[in-house]
Amino acid sequence: VPSAQKVGRPLGWSPDGRRILAAGPNDGRVLTVDRVTGETQLVAKAGPGGRPHWLPEGIVFGNQKVVVLQDAVSGRQIRRFDFSDAGITMSGLGLDGRTAMALWKNGRATLRNIASGTTREWYDPGVTRLGQHVMAPHQSAVAYTGFGKDSIGDWVSLKVASEIGDPREVLRGRGAERIVLVGWTRDGLHLLVTRWTQSPPDSAAPTRSTTLWRVPVSGGAPISTGITMEALRDVSLHPDG
Repeated sequence: VPSAQKVGRPLGWSPDGRRILAAGPNDGRVLTVDRVTGETQLVAKAGPGGRPHWLPEGIVFGNQKVVVLQDAVSGRQIRRFDFSDAGITMSGLGLDGRTAMALWKNGRATLRNIASGTTREWYDPGVTRLGQHVMAPHQSAVAYTGFGKDSIGDWVSLKVASEIGDPREVLRGRGAERIVLVGWTRDGLHLLVTRWTQSPPDSAAPTRSTTLWRVPVSGGAPISTGITMEALRDVSLHPDG
């Protein structure tokens, strides 16, 4: 799609498939590109804070402190979530753009639904930093990664929080092991994650051989998919599973 204006990384499609959501060329802008004419339209100067998404309700984007849902045609702001409270340690958009999550200094976690504006919360006092999060398909459960430290050392935990009870840990890594959440399987019974061991900073030939794993949500040992690549990232799931 030729365009008179420089654009950066493509981010997604409009629900009707007529326009493409794209980033600016490393300048923090969010743009739409008409797939026929190449005409661009500035959505926002968002800055870093999570990958923008084009939802049925509008375009959602944000920075480290604010998340906005904006009408894709008029540019009117539909909903705004402010995470600038001094009690919040960090916040971010979910992998699918449907939610925004914040972690508070007192261990409270809040989950905001972008479309409805409703809020859920729970406590996870051991977590000091958040990773990625994403909602389960056709359910209210959310999966997320959290980071913490205990007497043994640093850890990363993959957890599932439902509307009832405390979050459940389904996988933990320690030390140099890294776990990055990819998403849910279509049936909602497993989570997909990439796992690797970080090379020491002074390694002569650092490597990051990354494998895709399937983690049962109900409990049990994770299962390797056998898919291994150097620095495996940006995994997406086909609609048929």
